[in-house]
Amino acid sequence: MSRDWRIMICTRYRPLAIVVIVIVVWALSITSLMTIAKNQERSWDLRLARVTVGTTRSRLIEILGQPQGTERIKSNEIQWMRGLGFEELEKTKREHPELVKYFYYKTFFGMNGPVEYSVYLDENEERTVTAPNMLPFWVGLGNPLMVAVLLSLVFLAFIVWLCFRAWCIRNMRSPRSSLTADQQLGR
Repeated sequence: MSRDWRIMICTRYRPLAIVVIVIVVWALSITSLMTIAKNQERSWDLRLARVTVGTTRSRLIEILGQPQGTERIKSNEIQWMRGLGFEELEKTKREHPELVKYFYYKTFFGMNGPVEYSVYLDENEERTVTAPNMLPFWVGLGNPLMVAVLLSLVFLAFIVWLCFRAWCIRNMRSPRSSLTADQQLGR
């Protein structure tokens, strides 16, 4: 008599089957998360590209939304601005004695991502002085996005294990399996 494949998977090969299923589910989950993150990254890049030198404050807020933080800075404290050479930086410092730095974080899945952008504004003119400057910080397990992804993958593995276990129990007890106890044990 032929052996029922469900019995083999639910008994002898259960650990291997669970590992394979979890790996497949993780791979599909990570692939879909990466696709979503890539689309969100593209959306952010398009919005950031629309902010140029001379953009009004109201237009900046329309494009990027309200800043996550602001900071007043005397322009002589600024050492470097992306896209500006030394002479242009000195000219900007002379023309704008005080600037306001607007902070924006790229958001992914509704959470702040690991990349911060800053835009310098002259509040008297209500215009941007620079294009968005990227200020990356260390990405590690302290990043809430990474913690959320790791916890969801662990939770997903637990759910897969429970579902597979329930499937095995249901199939081992089902009347479709007409094998006797000796046949199920492989005797």
